[in-house]
Amino acid sequence: MILTTTHSIDGKIIQKYLSIVGAQSDEPTKGPLGSKLGFGGALEKIKERAADFGADVAVGVQFVGPTAHYYDTIHIYGTAVKLKSND
Repeated sequence: MILTTTHSIDGKIIQKYLSIVGAQSDEPTKGPLGSKLGFGGALEKIKERAADFGADVAVGVQFVGPTAHYYDTIHIYGTAVKLKSND
C-alpha cells in the first residue's frame, strides 16, 4: 500500500475516491522523528484502514502532531482511492 502526501500517483489514474481514512499513534512520539514503529503504529493502521475499503493507495496523506513538544500523539489522515487498472 502506497501512502503519499501528493494528490496523485505519477502515471496512474484515480478511478474512484473511496473514503477519508485516519489513524493515530498508539503511544506518544519519541522525539521529532517519532518511534521506530512508524509514529507509534499509525502508518500501519492507516494502510490497514485504506485496504479495508479496497484501496490501492492513500493520497493526500497529512500528519498532525507535535508542535510545541515531542510527546504528543500523531494523527494521520488521507483519502483511500482505487486506481484504474492498466488492462
